[in-house]
Amino acid sequence: MKLEILSTLFYNICSAFPQADISIMDNSGNCLLYRYQTHKSKNCHTLSFKLPQNYRISMVLPADMFTDPSVPNQMINTMISLVIQDPSVFDKDNDYSAALTNLANRLLYPSEENGESISFLAASWGLDFHISRIVCVLVLSSQTFSSHRTIMAAFCRSLREYGAIGMQDLLAPLDQNKLLYCCPMPTHLKEYLSKQYAVFSHLCPTELSFGVGISASSPSEYRQAYMAALQMAESCPSGGGIRFISDYPAEYMIQTLPKERLEHFYLNQVMKLQSCPHLTGTICALIENNMDLHRTASSLYVHRNTVIFRLRQIKKILNINPLHRDSDRFILTLIYLYYKKLRKEEP
Repeated sequence: MKLEILSTLFYNICSAFPQADISIMDNSGNCLLYRYQTHKSKNCHTLSFKLPQNYRISMVLPADMFTDPSVPNQMINTMISLVIQDPSVFDKDNDYSAALTNLANRLLYPSEENGESISFLAASWGLDFHISRIVCVLVLSSQTFSSHRTIMAAFCRSLREYGAIGMQDLLAPLDQNKLLYCCPMPTHLKEYLSKQYAVFSHLCPTELSFGVGISASSPSEYRQAYMAALQMAESCPSGGGIRFISDYPAEYMIQTLPKERLEHFYLNQVMKLQSCPHLTGTICALIENNMDLHRTASSLYVHRNTVIFRLRQIKKILNINPLHRDSDRFILTLIYLYYKKLRKEEP
């Protein structure tokens, strides 16, 4: 059987039974696709379904979802018959998905050779790149099932069929668990994208992180907008969520400011901070708790007076007063983020 057909079937079953363990095996017993959940309930239904060419689907379903196992049994048999009945439709979808992935890669990794071809490629698929778009990144959890590009293509197809993707929207798989999503700038950006996230999460077979970057008005601007969106998607908590780069201006500044500017403004302070590594955890806690001393002490499991003592050290070393000056609070955030950036870049 074609992997595209198996992936589409697997995706549909995952969407219909979000709490089930699901696996598809070939005729040699090798597991091709799987998603394992942690079941607190000991009462489960174990179901098995034969596919053409001796392929097999196995599923473990908590009994509290369906008291009668014949119901999910009938549902899955119906899915199998619908998907396998006309597999030729998937070839066209995968060609479309591959073309958009090619377009996305040219946008995100530009070169002189492909610069002029981007607009031509976009126009061939009905996309007008004179329209300003907000650039987003979707990251599907890779821990709950074995990811494959065809799974992403199936998810994209489901979103289009649901009507969640507009005529001028760009939705393209990037790798095993990332999607590029760009839509024309809406009037009420946060409200619109929050609703889109709710729809995407409903159709997604796993946890979904949604990062919203900045707008792009020309092909040359998509790379920077993508990096901002990716930073937001990867910073979402476990379990998924949506984050907007507009809510994190300090993170965006550290990402986009040229290296020489960062060194000019903040390298001396970072070097001082590197000589006192015991203070970085306190700075992180202060930032995360909005400079609230009680919450900071609680998150660090120390006494409030200990936080006050460390804060005095920070003021003396960095020559700033983040507790009483908003500008110094922002500067402390930039210094800490630049410190983290340099640590990450260390070999």
